[in-house]
Amino acid sequence: MDALVWGQAQDGVLARIEIFNGGADSLESIWPLIGLQRAASVDESADVPEAEFHWAVDASEPVSMSMLESEFALFAAEHLSSGVAIHAALLEHLGRVLLLPGPSFIGKSSLAAAADAAGWNVLSDEYAVVDPLSYLVYGWPRHIKLREGQGWIRGASARAHEPHGVDLIAFLNFSSDDLIAGATALTVRHFEPGEAAMELLANTVCAQRRPKDSFIVASALARTTPAISGVRGEADRAIQSLAQLLAAAIGLT
Repeated sequence: MDALVWGQAQDGVLARIEIFNGGADSLESIWPLIGLQRAASVDESADVPEAEFHWAVDASEPVSMSMLESEFALFAAEHLSSGVAIHAALLEHLGRVLLLPGPSFIGKSSLAAAADAAGWNVLSDEYAVVDPLSYLVYGWPRHIKLREGQGWIRGASARAHEPHGVDLIAFLNFSSDDLIAGATALTVRHFEPGEAAMELLANTVCAQRRPKDSFIVASALARTTPAISGVRGEADRAIQSLAQLLAAAIGLT
């Protein structure tokens, strides 16, 4: 082991990272900007809490570092105390904000990359953080991570921004069906507030640790924000359709 680094989440839980074939500086580019701070070296012979997050990483292997980056971000998001993190992309276009909740492998990063190419502001491709008091939302600054084969490539960097209200929530699944991929690009239906609240809660990272805050945030967003559910085709064409829906979001309520 070449280095041992400790981190501390907002709720005080510790993370322990062992680094092989590299020094502590190899973590700089993937250390979460939100929710995790460097902790002083811990005397492991003393009576200290055991680290909940423990990772041994080979710094010379890009795939290993990329996996650590994903696990790092999830750990930090789950242990936030200042906000409630939702597994979602967060995109802004012409002053309006689109929330795209969904689990991994659903295509959030592909939509984020397409939005960036179309001139949108990408606020996050992975987590959106909601203030449990104001229900305003802010992003998770990092590079867009796009899967390629067994690994990842880095896209544009998400932009930091001031907290903002959400104007439209879209729950979208990807389909390669010819109709969706071709002429239609996006097929959606209005989502009732109760349905939207349940889906938001299912994608809330801290739902088990902070069930009350998670439920309040999911319910409030669903009650005050129009929501749609549907299937999309290729990301670049879906973004065009989403721009039109976002512009008309008020009419969806």
